[in-house]
Amino acid sequence: MPFDHWIPRSAAAAHGLEEVARRAHNAAFEREELARFGAFFERVLPQPLNDEQRAAIVVDEDAALVVAAAGSGKTTLLLGKIAYLVRRGLARPEEIVLLAFNNSVRAEIRDRLAGSHPGVAVHTFHSLGLHIV
Repeated sequence: MPFDHWIPRSAAAAHGLEEVARRAHNAAFEREELARFGAFFERVLPQPLNDEQRAAIVVDEDAALVVAAAGSGKTTLLLGKIAYLVRRGLARPEEIVLLAFNNSVRAEIRDRLAGSHPGVAVHTFHSLGLHIV
């Protein structure tokens, strides 16, 4: 199987892979993807993404948890993930919804996305609920 995509835990059975084989496949995919998109990660945002941010971006697991201190680059990571998904053709901006915890973060993210990916929906939990209703 070529290393052209990440295999999430939930899809391993569909591919007939044991967990060890899935992890090996994903490690190879991650190495190749980081090399292939190295220049992209250097210039996609005003400040180049660090190695941990790059790895978190190319991983396509069913769920991800990013735990980091204030000012450490969580928003930058999210913006890089959006740019990567769009660049790779895995999603169009209008297919992406980003949830923020408060209106000030929502406004910051909207401002930062306005020039590059204006179709991304940015909501707080409350505004998403109102939008759905």
